[in-house]
Parts: sequence; C-alpha cells; structure tokens
Amino acid sequence: GTLFLDEIGEMPLPLQAKILRVLETRTIERVGGVRPIPVDVRVVSATNRDLSAMVREATFREDLYYRLAVFPIHLPPLRSRYGDVPLLATHFVRMLAAEEGKAIEGFTPRAMQLLEQHDFPGNVRELQNIVTRAVVVATGPKLTARDLPVTLVGELEGAAPTGPALEATGGQSLAASLARLFPDARALPTLDAVEDELIRRALELHDGNRVRAAKSLGISRATLYRRLTRLEASALRTPELN
Repeated sequence: GTLFLDEIGEMPLPLQAKILRVLETRTIERVGGVRPIPVDVRVVSATNRDLSAMVREATFREDLYYRLAVFPIHLPPLRSRYGDVPLLATHFVRMLAAEEGKAIEGFTPRAMQLLEQHDFPGNVRELQNIVTRAVVVATGPKLTARDLPVTLVGELEGAAPTGPALEATGGQSLAASLARLFPDARALPTLDAVEDELIRRALELHDGNRVRAAKSLGISRATLYRRLTRLEASALRTPELN
C-alpha cells in the first residue's frame, strides 16, 4: 500500500529517527511487541516547509531528508496555477453540494471571476473553505458573488480600476494625458500595442507579481496569462536586430 505523511516538516526529531529506522529496515514493531514485522509500503510525504533549510538549521534529519527526497515534486502555489482554480472550485462544488443535499450547478460568471482574481495565500485549503461556505449559504442553483465571503468580494472589487476617474501622473486626467501623447491620428498606436505596454508597466510596478498586476489592471489572471502568452509568441517571431 501507500503511506502518506502530511506536513512531514512538523515531525519532531525523536519521531524522525523512528521513521528513518522503518524506511531503512522496512520493519515495524507493535506497541508492546517484541518481534519485528516486515512491511512493504510506498511512502509519500508532503510539506510546505523548506526541508533543505531545516537540515542546515539541524531541525530536520539530513539522513531522513535524503531517504524521502528520492523523487521530489514541487507543486507551485495556487496563485501561480490560475487554470486550476475553476477546475478545483467546480470539483469542490460537486462534492460539497452532494454532502449538503443541494442541487447546485456551479458558479455565475461574476463569482468565478472573483475567485480567479484572488491570490489564495491559503492555497487549496482556502479555496475549499470558501466554496464550503458558499455552498452552505447558497439559495439558488448557482453560486453568486453574494455567496462568497464579504472580505474577498470587497478586496477584489476595491482593487479594480474605476475607469474615467483614474488620474495619470502629474495630476492630469487620463484623457488629457492621451491627448498630449497622441496629438493626431498618425501618432495613435494600435490597441494591442497599448495593452502590451500597460501589461509590461503593471508587471514592473508590481515587481513581476502577476496576481497583483492583473488586479491593478482590472482583469482576471487568465486574461493576463493569455496576453503574456501572445506577447512571448510575438517576441519569438520577431528577429533580433544586430
């Protein structure tokens, strides 16, 4: 079978020594027993801690680390896997709606957009918690923005740009700045070029953080990633000038 050890980085040192012995000898002893019992299991462990740093700090055994890290898999945080949010959220809705005995089909487009814009510091557990709450309070066939936590909705809607009221640098309105930059039709850039430069500027201002850049531009992470993919493809097609 398979033994899954979650949050292995929280294991105290005395228990680490026992687990290491099991992995090396492939035997266990029952509490109160006197004979070793052979076991044949696959061990999978997970942690959100930096085990290599813990080894350097002597809070995690180096020999156990190398026993466990035979085939490491790095799973990026949910905020870096924008495409996983709708998939996971839909899965949780089906599972939790069945548990609650509710006929819920999914999310409204606005509710899903709010989920996609959130950066999920609590990763998948936070997403599951949000969906659980939404399923419990929902009264209709689809989860709406009203079913999501007020703090999440307020945070994201408050971060969106307000359109014509935006002020450009120097106290000028956005319209006045555009008129100064593009005094006639010949100076107008294409819409794609403007969007590309806005995305680049947003990423610069947010130190490359795509989640915050998307929020400041008022678009979803999915939209930002699609634009970045197009930008990268365009750069590959453009020959370098020497």
